[in-house]
Amino acid sequence: MDAMLVQMSVSASLIIAAALCIRALALYSLPKRVFQLLWGIAVVRLLLPFRVPCRFSFYTVLSLLEAPGTQTMAGEAAGISALWRPPGIQAIEMETYAKYYGAPPSAAEWVWILGVLSCAAFFLAAYIRGRKRFVSSMPVEQEMAALQPVPLRRQVQIRQTDRAATPLTYGIFRPVILFPMGTDWADQKNRHALIHEYMHIKHWDALAKLVLAAAACVHWFNPLVWFMYCMANRDMELACDEAALKILGADAKGAYALTLIAFEEAKGQRFPIASHFSKSAAEERVKAIMKTRAPSKWAAIAGILIVLILTISFATSAMDPNEAILKAQTGASGRELRYLRSIFADFGIQAASISPSDNPITQGMDETCSAAFDVQSTEGLKYFLLLRREDQSFRALLDHENKVLYGLVDTATLPQYFN
Repeated sequence: MDAMLVQMSVSASLIIAAALCIRALALYSLPKRVFQLLWGIAVVRLLLPFRVPCRFSFYTVLSLLEAPGTQTMAGEAAGISALWRPPGIQAIEMETYAKYYGAPPSAAEWVWILGVLSCAAFFLAAYIRGRKRFVSSMPVEQEMAALQPVPLRRQVQIRQTDRAATPLTYGIFRPVILFPMGTDWADQKNRHALIHEYMHIKHWDALAKLVLAAAACVHWFNPLVWFMYCMANRDMELACDEAALKILGADAKGAYALTLIAFEEAKGQRFPIASHFSKSAAEERVKAIMKTRAPSKWAAIAGILIVLILTISFATSAMDPNEAILKAQTGASGRELRYLRSIFADFGIQAASISPSDNPITQGMDETCSAAFDVQSTEGLKYFLLLRREDQSFRALLDHENKVLYGLVDTATLPQYFN
């Protein structure tokens, strides 16, 4: 399994754990949209392989607390040995090199791929099964303007079916709200449910559920991601309850809670990609409805600060002073820069020691072949670094006797050194 994927999953797990703690402590104090933002940060970290160094990151603090030298090792201790490979290629173990430049999937990677496909098939089958169940739904004959509780830019269809026991919403760009057949629109509880479902559409919850499902598929091996999937769905319902009560007024809390209980008793089979009026744990929702007060200005400010602190602390990466030096000296970036940092860590090389080299070994190479640099380890050992000049990709690391320790060198162009 790719190390970057595991790193993303571990980093997101810390965000999820922090969000769960905040949720447990402040569920009835903060605006419910705050928790959705926290889950959003975790999802972004799970799906986007980005790296944003920050001096205030949790990982920067860890790197400062770590004992010096614990991340470095000598080449011989790492089990690195020079090998001769014809025609004229001297090389070493290329496991890390292959990791960055292409290698067949390992057994663990095949297991991960199988897990991703299986989870994706489950969600897709659930969606298709739900759409087939509701394809026979009938449009509501009542005037739409009379039913629409809030204005929306997207056109919303309100339909009825005998295959749904409780109201639900599905669809992203052409959303549909389904009610049980024979719904009495004069009934107060159906009015409550309609407003709730409109809030799902207004908040783009169908799209959010799709992204959550994608994160769960990619990180199926992480139980915290599945827990986040469940809790994020709950918080969607809580946020829609809160938004609906803003329209209905605080005096409607009791009646709204009774509506929730009524639909909870009538609920049937779930539609995993849809938003249900009674999707979440009813007890938690009733408590939230009755306990939650209108969010104050200070609660909103506290929520914003929590989101910012969590983002800066756990969604960023450790500051690496060596990275800026390497980028300035070599011009490398992205994958090549990560690869150089890995090699420097393995050999205990100090990035601050890098400087252009006049090593005579480069005299036998053409101008497009290599850029050469002298580097030195924390123990004072001197090394010679070769990069491909045209794209600054790593070629080889040599010792002070010009013996290849790591990488590949075309010895055909340098017979005076390798014969």
